[in-house]
Amino acid sequence: MSEQLQLRRGTTSQVAAFTGAQGELVVDATNNRLVVQDGATAGGFPVAKLNETQFQTAEIGIGTAPDPNNPLSVYGPSALFNGVSFNFTVNKAAAADTASIIFEDGFSGRAQVGLCGDDNFHFKVSANGSTWLDAIDVNASTGQVSFNYGVAAGGAPGFRNRIVNGGMAIDQRNAGAAQTFTAGAALAYCVDRFYGYCAGANVAGQRVAGSAPDQYQYQFTGAASVTAVGFGQRIESANSFDLAGQTATLSVKLANSLLTTVNWTAYCANSADTFGTLASPTKTQIAAGSFTVNATLTKCSAQIAIPAAATTGVEIVLSVGAQTSGTWTIGEVQLEAGQVATPFERRPNGLELALCQRYFFSTYGIGVAPGKNMGAGANTVQFGVNTSSSGANVSVMFGAPMRVAPTVVVYDYTGTAYKGSYFSGTWISGAAINGAVFTTVGGFVNILGANGQTWAFDMTASAEL
Repeated sequence: MSEQLQLRRGTTSQVAAFTGAQGELVVDATNNRLVVQDGATAGGFPVAKLNETQFQTAEIGIGTAPDPNNPLSVYGPSALFNGVSFNFTVNKAAAADTASIIFEDGFSGRAQVGLCGDDNFHFKVSANGSTWLDAIDVNASTGQVSFNYGVAAGGAPGFRNRIVNGGMAIDQRNAGAAQTFTAGAALAYCVDRFYGYCAGANVAGQRVAGSAPDQYQYQFTGAASVTAVGFGQRIESANSFDLAGQTATLSVKLANSLLTTVNWTAYCANSADTFGTLASPTKTQIAAGSFTVNATLTKCSAQIAIPAAATTGVEIVLSVGAQTSGTWTIGEVQLEAGQVATPFERRPNGLELALCQRYFFSTYGIGVAPGKNMGAGANTVQFGVNTSSSGANVSVMFGAPMRVAPTVVVYDYTGTAYKGSYFSGTWISGAAINGAVFTTVGGFVNILGANGQTWAFDMTASAEL
C-alpha cells in the first residue's frame, strides 16, 4: 500500500500567523501555495507559482543554440504570439541607431524594414546581402512616401514627370512647322513649354514624327558657323518646390548625327519663378554634366542633387556645341523625384494640352499655327455689334487658368497682329483693336465696331516663365 505525505496546511490567515521551523514547508490552502519557514518570521516566505515567475538570462535558444550576436535564437517551422491586444516592440537607443527586422536567404540579407539610421520608416532590399537599396521611405514628420528607385510599371501615385509636354505632343505655336532660331537673339518658345536658342548662325527646329512608342520628337538641323544650340524648360516653383533637398533624376532620349556630346545643366531661379533672359539671367547653376550620344536615339539619365534652398523654380537646359551640320533629336524628356530613371510618363493628350495652356493659349484650332492667313471670315471668334456706340467688349475665356495674367496678341484673318476683321458687305482686315484686358481666367477685347457689323479675330495669350 502506497504511503501518503501531507504537510502542515491552513488558510491564508492561519499560515500568516504561523512560525514554523527553519526549512519547514507549509501549504497555504486558500491560495494553493507553498510557504517556506525560517524559524523566525511569522507567515514565512510564499513560493511563486510558475505563471508568476520572471527570469533574466544573457542568452536563450529554442531548438538551436544562441550566440553573442543572436542572444535569442529560435529554430522551428513557425512562432505564435497571442493576446487580446498584442504589440511587438523593437526599440533603439537614439535616432541615429537602427530598429528593424531583416529577412535573409541562407543567412544573407535580402530585405530590411524599420527605422534605419533615422526616424523615417524604410523598406530596403538587397540582391547580395552587402549592397542595399533604400527603395521606399515614409517620412516620420510628414507621412509622405518616397519611391527612391521609381516604379517598374504603372507609375507612382500622382504626376512623376515635372516636365510638361516631354513627349512633344503639343505644338500650339507651330503646329509641326519648322521654326527659325536667330543667332544671339532672346529665348524663343517652340513646341509647348520648351524654348530654343543658338549662337554663331541661325538654326531650324521642328517637331518631327517619331517611332513607336514615341509619336513625336523635337529636332534641330545644324548649319555652317553654328557654335551652340540650346533647348530647355523652366519649371515653376509650384511644381518643383517639393524637390528641394532631394535627389531628382533627369532622363531624355537623344541622338545626334554629327556630335557625340550633349551637355545638361540644371538651374534654380534667384527669386520665385524669375529666371531672367538669355542675356541677363537671374538664376544659379545647381548641377551640370554631359551625355555621350550617337546617331541612334538612346535614353540617357543623370541624378541631380537639388539644394534645399532651390524652392524658387528649376530650369533644365540641354545644349550642344558646333552643330554645323546634321541633326540633333530630343524626346521623352523627364524630371522626377528619386534616384532612378523610370519609364517615361505618358499622360492623356487632353490633360497635357491643359497643362500647356496654363502657359500658352491660342484660339486657333489644333494644328493651326497662330498668325496664319485664315482666309476672309475664317477667324475663330466672331460676334455681331448690336449697339449704336463706337465700341463693344468681346469676352474670351481660357481653356485653363493661366499662371499669371497673360500677354495677349490679337490677329485679323490675314494673320496681322494687333488687328481685327469685320464684315461690311465684304470682309475687311486690318481693323483697329481698341484694347484688351485679361486676368488668369479670361477677359475681353474691345473693338471699335459700328452697329450691325460682324467682327472677328483670333488671339494668343502667353504666361511663360
